[in-house]
Amino acid sequence: MRRRISYRPWIFLGVSLIFLFALPSSSVQSIRKGGTHSVMLGFNSMNWLGKLFTFHAKDHKEEILQLVLENKDLKKQIETLTEQLAFERSLAEQIEKLRTLSTLQIEDNYWKEFFRRRSLELTAKIHLQLQALPANVIYRDPSSWSSSLWIDIGEDDNRFLGASIVMKNSPVIQGTSIVGVVEEVEKKRSRIRLISDHALKLSVRAIRGEKQNPSSLHLAKGELCGSCSSKYRNRSSLLRGVGFNYDFSDEESLARDLRTGSLATSSKELLLQIGDLLVTTGMDGIFPAGFEVAMITKIDPLQEGATFYTLEAQPTAQQLDHLKAVWVLPPLLFDNP
Repeated sequence: MRRRISYRPWIFLGVSLIFLFALPSSSVQSIRKGGTHSVMLGFNSMNWLGKLFTFHAKDHKEEILQLVLENKDLKKQIETLTEQLAFERSLAEQIEKLRTLSTLQIEDNYWKEFFRRRSLELTAKIHLQLQALPANVIYRDPSSWSSSLWIDIGEDDNRFLGASIVMKNSPVIQGTSIVGVVEEVEKKRSRIRLISDHALKLSVRAIRGEKQNPSSLHLAKGELCGSCSSKYRNRSSLLRGVGFNYDFSDEESLARDLRTGSLATSSKELLLQIGDLLVTTGMDGIFPAGFEVAMITKIDPLQEGATFYTLEAQPTAQQLDHLKAVWVLPPLLFDNP
């Protein structure tokens, strides 16, 4: 069966064209203006929708940026709280050690004196830490990364507390480990010289075994400093030790032989070993005695005719290159310039 073709659409189109050609010019112009207006209205609507979309996209982008900044701030607060909790936990452990030492009943005069010294040292440390101020690291110049940094406390904090805590030569710690010393104090910030800078020197001595344990040994004394210069970009936290010997007797022991470590009245004991803990002696007048500094990682061979050992050591402070928070102790001398 043949399909029937419909001519109605063509008839409608023809009649429409005849109608348009028969219209007066004024009517055609009106129709044109109306069509143009409709098209422009459509374009304006699309433009308005585009602007609305752009506005919402921009607003959404700013909201995301705000969330990122808030998350970063929260992360910083969590890190600070973590450091504070670790500090308080360390302080509680030291107080418990002091309580244990104070209850020991010992008849031997040598050990009685040994534990008395440990108690006095620990008491002084706790006293200083109870006065310590927490601080956040706010800036660290990449060109002097291992030499110095800035923290967010200064003279205003001293005035608020009514005490001289943040001052030049105030020791700076993380837990029970020395990380540096205050070098410059401004109203709201302070600059810290790190132990990894070669210009900062600490008087230390080697301890083998737990510090408060009767079996521990207080051995060679020397000087520790950083291995990097503030003039050059260097992120090494390795420390260098020089002048280590035990040539003179002190309250801990009689003098020991440099090469054998022997006493006149006892067997040999090496003055230094890898793994020995280096702690402050207090003899430099800046850092209080008994704070941890580093662990010995390398001992240079003793040369013929040498009068002391040299060594390398790794700081006991965790992540010295990435410090987030520290504690500032009051200076040993309050009349420092």
